Amino acid sequence: MAEWKPEEESQLGFSSQADHLLMQTNVQNWGLVRIGQRQLPLGKIYEYPALAGKNVDIYIIDTGVNINHTDFDDRAEWGATIIDGGADADNHGHGTAVAGIAAGRLQGVAKKAHIIAVKCLNDEGDGSVSDIIQGLHYVLGQVQARRPNKAVVNLSVEADKSDALNEAIDALVRADIMVVAAAGNIDDNQDKNACNYSPSSSSTALIIGATDSNDNVASFSRSGPCIDLFAPGVKITSDGGRANDIRVVSSGTSFSAPFVSGLAAVLLSETGNQTAEKVKNRILTVSSSDILEMQGTSPNLLLYTGFSDTKHAGTATSGTNQSNCDQRMANAALFPLIVMLLLMT
Repeated sequence: MAEWKPEEESQLGFSSQADHLLMQTNVQNWGLVRIGQRQLPLGKIYEYPALAGKNVDIYIIDTGVNINHTDFDDRAEWGATIIDGGADADNHGHGTAVAGIAAGRLQGVAKKAHIIAVKCLNDEGDGSVSDIIQGLHYVLGQVQARRPNKAVVNLSVEADKSDALNEAIDALVRADIMVVAAAGNIDDNQDKNACNYSPSSSSTALIIGATDSNDNVASFSRSGPCIDLFAPGVKITSDGGRANDIRVVSSGTSFSAPFVSGLAAVLLSETGNQTAEKVKNRILTVSSSDILEMQGTSPNLLLYTGFSDTKHAGTATSGTNQSNCDQRMANAALFPLIVMLLLMT
């Protein structure tokens, strides 16, 4: 388990640009700054389009989400509790931290996206592949009912390799739903290959590894040819689940994936009738290449928003603020595998 460190609330500033970009200053989450610039050293701002994920739903399949956290501005709702006996609350905190990175007003990428909690893991962070698959089926039905809203699914979970889980992901992608999954953290047997696990062996989801603030691939991050790209995942500041106004600092590929989920939501809100596949390709094309300190067969790609590349000159005013792992279908009911959260100590 990770060491969760509460952070005091601080005032973050926001400025409006003359064009469509907004600027956040005094950023607590260093990952926001990093994904908004090509090179180190880290700056101090995060720029983002004004729509910021509006009318896009981000489904957090996890331990639940504290939907009353102040960072969500009434943009979060409880979707479903899949796991038997689970309360409609995030008593663990993992899901809330993930949601904060994806769509928190202060800590997140897509500051106007809608968050939907789908609780598939219990208060200890445990669950089964069958529950995750059931959660994905729930999402598929919800997305179809909530059209024309676009949708992104974040899977910051890990299990033994499961064709059934990977096929469930395939079904969402075929329905034009963006799926982003964590690469996974190296376990006791030190297996570093993400292709040996699910959902990180999915060929249709975007699979995300973790980096630190010095552009090193995190020592705990799984790698291999099933990884699509990397995003910040070490000592990431986000929102806490056990109170409505606390911050936590966490590490793990769990916290890399929602940077990508948030960016996908922003792009879907900006691009009108663009498909999830086109947004996926845009993310991979624009990401920064060959700047990470790494070895192995994973692509040397670091998440980059590209927002600053497209902005026009303007005067700021004060304000307030493909993977090559081929998977095949199997019967989901036959796989009650244990799902693990991706937290690092």
